[in-house]
Amino acid sequence: MASFFSDFGLMWYLKELNKKEFMKFKEVLRQEIAESGLQHIPWNEVKKASREHLANLLVKHYEQKAWDVTFRIFQNINRKDLSERAAEEMAGHSKMYQAYLKNMLSHVWSRKFKIAIECFGNEDLTQDNCSRLWNLFVPKANEKPHTVLLIGMSGVGKTVFLAQLMRAWSEGLMFQNEFSYVFYLCCHEIKQLKTASLADLLSREWPRPSAPIAEIVSQPAKLLFIIDSLEGLNCDWSEPESELCDNWMQKCPVSILLSSLLRRKLLPESSLLITATPEAFEKLGDRIEYTVKNFVTGFNENSRRSCFQRVFQDEDTAQEVFTLVRENEQLYNICHVPSLCWMVATCLNDEVKRGGHLSAVCRCTTSVFAAYVLNLFIPQSAHYPSKKSQALLRGLCSVAAEGMWTDNFAFNQKDLEKNGVFHSDISTLLNMKILLKSRDSKNLYTFFHPSIQEFCAALFYLVNSHVDHPSKDVLCVETLLFTFLKKVRVQWIFLGCFIFGLLHKSEQAKLEAFFGYQLSQEVKQTLCQSLEKISADEELRKQIDDMKLFYCLFELEDDGFVTQVMTFLPQIKFVAKEYSDLIVAAYCLKNCSTLQKLSISTQDILQEEKDPSYLKKLLLRWQDLCSVLGSSQQIQVLQVKDTYLNELAFLELHNHLRNPSCAPRKFLVNNVSFLCNNQLFFELLTQNHNLHHLDLSLTSLSRSDVKLLCEVLNQKGCHIEELLLSGCQLSHDDCIIFASILISSKKLRHLNVSYNNLDKGMYLLSKALCHPDCVLKDLVLASCSLSKQCWNYLSDVLKRNKTLSHLDISSNDLQDEGLKVLCQALSLPDSALKSLLLASCSLSKQCWNYLSDVLKRNKTLSHLDVSSNDLQDEGLKVLCQALSLPDSALKSLFLRRCLITSSGCQYLAEVLSSNQNLISLQVSNNKLEDAGVKLLCEAIKEPNCRLENLGLEACELTGACCEDLVSALSQNETLWAINLLKNALDLRGLAMLFEALNVHGCSPNVLGWPFGRQPKTVVIHGIPGIGKTTLARKVMVMWAHDKFYAHKFKYAFYFHCRDLNWVGERSFSELIAGQRLRPPALVSKILSRPEQLLLLFDGFEELTSPLNTEPAGLVEDWNQKLPGSVLLNSLLTKRMLPEATLLLMVRPSSWGHIKLVLRCPYNIALTGFNRIEALNYLRLYFTSKIRSNQAVDFAMKNAILLSMCRVPKLAHGDYRKQWEGVCHLAAQGIWCLKSVFDKRDFQCVMVDETTIDAFLHVNILRKLEGQGDRYMFALFIFQEFFGALFYVLFSPNRMLYYHPLSFKNTCDLINMSREKETYFSQMGLFLFGLFNEKSAGIAMRSFKHKLCLANKQEARKVLTTLKDYEGYMHTPIFHCLSETAEESFVKSVLLDYQKVSFTIKRLEDLQASAFCLKHCGALKKVELTFSTDFYKDHWPSSLKPSLGIQMKDYEILFTWWQDICSVLKTAEDLEALTVTNAIPEVPFMKMLTMALKQPQCKLPSLQLRQCSLTSVCCGNMSSALKNNKSLRSLDLSYNGLMDNGVTLLCNALADADCNVSILEKKKPNAALDMYTRLKGPVAEDGRLEIMQDWNSNCHKMPGRPPETFRTHAF
Repeated sequence: MASFFSDFGLMWYLKELNKKEFMKFKEVLRQEIAESGLQHIPWNEVKKASREHLANLLVKHYEQKAWDVTFRIFQNINRKDLSERAAEEMAGHSKMYQAYLKNMLSHVWSRKFKIAIECFGNEDLTQDNCSRLWNLFVPKANEKPHTVLLIGMSGVGKTVFLAQLMRAWSEGLMFQNEFSYVFYLCCHEIKQLKTASLADLLSREWPRPSAPIAEIVSQPAKLLFIIDSLEGLNCDWSEPESELCDNWMQKCPVSILLSSLLRRKLLPESSLLITATPEAFEKLGDRIEYTVKNFVTGFNENSRRSCFQRVFQDEDTAQEVFTLVRENEQLYNICHVPSLCWMVATCLNDEVKRGGHLSAVCRCTTSVFAAYVLNLFIPQSAHYPSKKSQALLRGLCSVAAEGMWTDNFAFNQKDLEKNGVFHSDISTLLNMKILLKSRDSKNLYTFFHPSIQEFCAALFYLVNSHVDHPSKDVLCVETLLFTFLKKVRVQWIFLGCFIFGLLHKSEQAKLEAFFGYQLSQEVKQTLCQSLEKISADEELRKQIDDMKLFYCLFELEDDGFVTQVMTFLPQIKFVAKEYSDLIVAAYCLKNCSTLQKLSISTQDILQEEKDPSYLKKLLLRWQDLCSVLGSSQQIQVLQVKDTYLNELAFLELHNHLRNPSCAPRKFLVNNVSFLCNNQLFFELLTQNHNLHHLDLSLTSLSRSDVKLLCEVLNQKGCHIEELLLSGCQLSHDDCIIFASILISSKKLRHLNVSYNNLDKGMYLLSKALCHPDCVLKDLVLASCSLSKQCWNYLSDVLKRNKTLSHLDISSNDLQDEGLKVLCQALSLPDSALKSLLLASCSLSKQCWNYLSDVLKRNKTLSHLDVSSNDLQDEGLKVLCQALSLPDSALKSLFLRRCLITSSGCQYLAEVLSSNQNLISLQVSNNKLEDAGVKLLCEAIKEPNCRLENLGLEACELTGACCEDLVSALSQNETLWAINLLKNALDLRGLAMLFEALNVHGCSPNVLGWPFGRQPKTVVIHGIPGIGKTTLARKVMVMWAHDKFYAHKFKYAFYFHCRDLNWVGERSFSELIAGQRLRPPALVSKILSRPEQLLLLFDGFEELTSPLNTEPAGLVEDWNQKLPGSVLLNSLLTKRMLPEATLLLMVRPSSWGHIKLVLRCPYNIALTGFNRIEALNYLRLYFTSKIRSNQAVDFAMKNAILLSMCRVPKLAHGDYRKQWEGVCHLAAQGIWCLKSVFDKRDFQCVMVDETTIDAFLHVNILRKLEGQGDRYMFALFIFQEFFGALFYVLFSPNRMLYYHPLSFKNTCDLINMSREKETYFSQMGLFLFGLFNEKSAGIAMRSFKHKLCLANKQEARKVLTTLKDYEGYMHTPIFHCLSETAEESFVKSVLLDYQKVSFTIKRLEDLQASAFCLKHCGALKKVELTFSTDFYKDHWPSSLKPSLGIQMKDYEILFTWWQDICSVLKTAEDLEALTVTNAIPEVPFMKMLTMALKQPQCKLPSLQLRQCSLTSVCCGNMSSALKNNKSLRSLDLSYNGLMDNGVTLLCNALADADCNVSILEKKKPNAALDMYTRLKGPVAEDGRLEIMQDWNSNCHKMPGRPPETFRTHAF
C-alpha cells in the first residue's frame, strides 16, 4: 500500500517491537525471503538496518505487498495484536467517513435531499441504475480517469439521484473497491466561500475538526468528487492554464479551484460525477473532457399521467386534463420535471374547482404559470385578491428580479425585507408553497422552483419599473432581453419568454383584474424597439440565439407583432433539437417574408426510429417549417447542416425546394444524411437556374451520388460556378467522373475537393485540367494525401493550363523534390498561376532556391503562402533576393510559423524598402522580437514601401517595439492594419499606438484588445520591486506633459491604498478635492464627466479591509460618505463612475482577491529587466572588468539568482548588520500577510529606534511618507529573507509569537517556492538555502547564535513524506533542495523517491531538476513536461549565437539537459520515462538517444508525447532503437511525423536488433498509406503492436454529438 500511511505506518509499528523482537523480526524475514520466493534483499542490509531503514527497504522491494509480509511476520513472532491494530487503522478513516456519511444521509441530510414530490420515485437506487453506474466508473485498460456528466433541467431529480448514489456507497452496496472516499460539493454552497483550498472543502465534509487530508489525497484514483449544480457558479471555465491550481493546500477563488478539478490540473487521477443543466453544459463547450454524458430525463409519460391521477380525485377528469396538456408540446415538456408536473396538475385542478376555462389556461407555458401564481394569492372563495396580497406579490416579484440579476436563488430575511416582504409574510408564502425553506440552511428561503422565480421576475417588469427597485443591480428590460437572447446567464431558462407571454392580451386581462388597474403598453414598445436594433448592429446580430427569440415570440402569439419583428431579421440561423423547437420555428418563419439568408439544423429529430404517431406530428411541423422556402421569395443563401433526413422529411423539403419562387444563389448542404432516393436531390439542382454556389462539404457522397452530381453539372441550364466537396469521402475512382466535368463544364470556376483521399486519381484530374476546354480557375487540393508521383501530373497542369489562377496543395507531403518539379513549370514565361498555397508541405531549408527562381521569372504570381514550413533565416534570404528585384510581381506573402528570427528581418526589410508591389506581409508566430520589428519599421518608412497589411501576431514583441511602429505609421500613408495579438505589449507602448492610430485612422481591433474599444479597467501585474509604482508615476508625468492619452483623459488622479485605510468616512468627491484642486467647484465638473477620468490605484497589498464581492453596501453616489475600502470597492465593481478608466498596480499576492470584484479587466504583465538588461545592470556595479565578467558568469550559471535580478533593486545592495528581532518581525508579518509595521510592532520584538535607523540607513527598511512612524521593508523579498533567517537561529524566550515549522507550514513554503502568484514565493528558497552548512555558518558567526538544526530535520521529514503523494508535482521540492546545494542532504531526502513528476516552465526549473535527479537512487518512473512558455522564451532555435542568446547560455542549457538525460544511465531500476511538449531541436533528441544507446540504460518504456519531433530526430531515434536491447514500449503520440520520418522508424522497427513490442501513435499528420506501410511488414510477425487513434485524424463532422445513452431511471 503506497500511501501516506504506508512506509511511515510501517516504521511506527516496527518501533512497537522491543530490541529482541526486532531482531527476531529480521530472522523471520530472512526465512520468508528464502521460503516464499520473495524478491531478494541482501542480508547485510537487513541486519544493519534501523527500524526506519527496514521499513523503507520493505516498501522499496515489495511495495503493496510490504504490509502482507509484515503481517505474517508479526503473527510468527506472537505480535498478532500489531497486525490487527494496523489493519484497523489502515481502513479506519475511510470506514469512519463512510459511517458518518450514512448517518448524515439518514438524518441530517434527509431535509437537504428531501423529495418534495411524493410520486417522484424510490429512495433507493434500482438494480438497473446500480449496474449502469458500475459500468460508468469501473476503469478499463489504458482508460483515463472518469468524468461523468449528468445533464438535466433544474428540479428533474439530479440531486436526489446523487443522494441515492452516496447512500448506496455509504451502505457498502457499490464502489467499495473503486472509491475510498466520495465527497459531495454543491456549487450553490461553494460560491458563498469566495476563496478556499481543496483541503478546506474536504474538511467541511469531515466528521471531526481535523481531517487527514494528506492521507485522503495520497491515492487520488480512489476519490470520487460529486460536483452538483455546475450552473450555480455561472463560470465559463476558460481561465488560462497558468491560473489553474495544482496544489490541494493552496487557497484560490472557488471558480478557479473547481476549474482546476474539472480540467484535470488538480488530482487528475480522481473520478468526477458532475450535474448540470443543458444550458450550462452547452456553455461548457469542449473546455472539459468527459468520458460519458447521460441525460436525466425525469418523468416519462406514464409517470406524468400517474402524477395527474394523484392530484385529481376523479380518474376520468385526470385523463381528460392530461390529454389536453399532452396536446401542448411545450407544456407537456416541462412536466418531465416532477415538481413542475405537480404544479401544472395542481393549477389545472384549481381551475376546475373555480370553474375556469382549461383551454385558455393551457394556451402556453406562461398562461399556466400566471394562473398558478395569481391563484395562490386569491382565496378559493374570492374573485379578487386583497390589497395586502397585491403588495405581497409585488414584493415577491421584486425579490425574484434582484435574485435573477445577482445570480441569487436563496434569500435571507434581510433580502426579503429590503424588497417589501416582511417577517410576518414569510409564513404566508411558505403555506402557499411558493417559497420553501432552503435545504441548505434554515435561515434561507428559495422559490418552489427556479422557473417560478423567473416568472415572478418577469412579472416585476410588467407592474414596476427597474428604476424604482431598491437594488441598482436590477437593469432595464432592454438589457434583460439582450442578456437572455445572447444566453449570457445559463440559469435564465424562461425569463425572456415569460415577459413576452405576459404581454398577450389574455394575460394582460388577468393581471389587470388582479391588480385593479390597466397596465402600460410601454414594455411591448420597448421590446419592439430593442429588437429593431438587431438588424442595425451586425455584431449584436451574431450574438443573438434565434431559437431563444422564436420561443419569446411564440409565447406572445401576436401575428402582427411577430411579422413586424421578423422583418428586422434578414438572416436567420437556428438549431432545432426537439419537436417543440420545430413548432416554434415554423410559427415564426411563416410570418417572415423578407428573409435573405436561412440556415437550418435539425440534428437527429427526424430519424426513422420514432413512434409512428409521433413521427407524423414531427413531419407536419417540418412541413410548416419548409413552407417558408416558398413564402419568402428573397432567399439568396440557404443552408441545411448537421441534419438527418428520413425519406418523408426529405420529400417534404424537396417539394418546397421545387417551388419556382425558391431559387437561392447559394445552396449549402453540410453534414447531412439522406435516407431516400438521392436522385431527387440532384434533380433539384437542375431546376434552379439561379444557383451559382453549391457546397456539399462534410456530406458523404457515394459513387452514384458523384455521377448524379456530374450529370447536373453537365446540364446546359446549370450555372454552378463554385463547387465545394471538402470532406465528402470521395475516392480516387470518383476522379474519373470529375475529370469529364472539368472538360465539359463551361461554368465551373472553383473546385474544392480538400480532405479527400485522391492520390491515385490525380492522374485523371490532371489530364482533364490540361485539356484546352477546361475553364477552371481555382483548385483546392489541401490534405488530399497526394504522393510523389502526383507532382509530375500537377507540373504538366501548370505548364499547359492557361486559366488556372489559384492552386492550394497545403497539408500534403510535397517535400523538396516535389517543389522542384512544380517550380520548373512555374518558371516558364507563360505560367498563368496567380495564387499558390504551400502551407505545411514538409519543405526544408534546402528547397527555397527553386522557389526563388520562380519569383525571379514569374510575373503573374501575386500571392504565395509557405507557412508552417522549415524556411528559417537562410531560406528567407534566398526568397528575399528574388523579391527585392524591382520587377517582382508578388503582392501578398504569408510566412507564418516559418522559424524566422530577428536576423531574418533584415532580408524582409530590404524587400519592403525596394518592392513597391508587396502590399500584404504575414509573419505571425515567428520569433522576430523587438529588434526584428525595428528593422521592418525602418523599411516601412521608406518612400518605396506600399505595404497595407502587416501580421505580427505572437512574434514575442514587447512594448519597446511600439515606438518604432508609431514612427512607421506616421510616415507610411498606405499601412492601415497591424495584427499585434498575443504579444507582451506594455501600457505605455499601447498608449503610443492608440495615439498614432487615432491620427492615422486605423481600427484599434488589430492591436489585440479583447474589446472593440479601449478597456475600462487595466491591471498591471508585477512582483514586488519590479517597478509598478515607478510606472504609475511615469504615467502621471506623461499625462501631465500631454504624452499619454491627452485627447482621452482631461483629468488623472493617483491613489495609494494605504491612504484609503486612514481616511475614515469620506466621499469620493472629498478625496478628489483633497488633491489640491482649486476651486472646489471643479470637483463636480470633473466627476460629472467620468469618461474623461483616469484613476490610478497602487499598493493593494496594504489594504487592511477586505474587498467585498457582494453588491450590498456598494454605492454609486460619489458625494456619499463611506469608509475608504467601500469607496474603492464601489469603483472597482463599476458601481460608482462606471465610465471612468481604472489603472491598477497589483502584486500577484493581491490579485486573487481583486479579480473577484473586477469586470472584464485587461491584464498586462510587467516583466522588469530581461536577461540581457539584468546582466548589463550587474556590470554597472563593478569597477573592474574582470570582476564584472566573473559576476556575470556566476549569475548566468544560477538561473534562480538571475531571475531575481529582474527586480532592479536586487541587482545590488549591501546589508551586513542584522538583528534577530527584525527577523522575527519579518517572519511574523509573512504568516499574517502583513508588510506595514509601526513602532509598537518593533517594540514587541524588542527592536529600538537605533536599530530601525540603522536599517533605514542601509535601505533595508523604508519609512512610509505621510504615515507617521510606519515602516516597510524596502523590498518584500528582504522581508522574506529575514523571515527565513529567523528559522535558522534559536529564538530567545522574549519572542511573544512563534509560528513553528509544522508539516503544513513547511509544505506551504515548499509549494509556494518559485510560484509568482503567491505571497511568499521566495521564503522557502531562502530557508533551504540557509540550511546549507556554509550559509548557516556565516549566519551563526554574524549573529553569534547557535543554529536551529531541528528545523532542518523537520524539513527533511516533510520532503521525505511528500514522495508518497500521488499526482504531486516535484518541481518546488527540487527548487528547495537545489538551493541547499548540499549533496548529502539532497541524497538523504531523495534516496527512496521512486516516481517524480515535474514541469519545466523557466530556466531555473531545468537547473534545479538536473541537480536533483542525479541524486534519486531508486527511481522507477520519471514524468517531465515542458511548458510552452519555456519553449518560447528560453530555448534557442538555432546553434547560431546571432539570435540574441549567447553561446554560453546555450552551453549551460545543454549541460543541464545532459544531466537529466544521464538518469537513463544511472537509474538502474528506471521503468518508464515520459517527456511531454519537449524542445523540437536536434541536440535535444541527440542527447536523449545517446543516453538510450548506452549499455547501462535498462529503460523498458519511453513516451515522447507532443514533442514536435522532426525527421532528423527520427533518424536519431531509429539509431537508438537498434542499439537499445531493453526498450519494449515506445509512445510517439501527438508528433507531426512526416513520411521520411516514418520511413526511418519503419526501418528501425523492422531491424532484428529492435525489441520494441508496443508502438503508440495518436493524431498522426503523415499520410494514411505511410502508416499502413508502418503497420504492414513490421507487425506481420506479431511482435509489434501498433496503437493508433485514427478517429482524431478524420475530419470532424460538426454537429455530431458524442455517443450518449438515455435512461428514464435517471
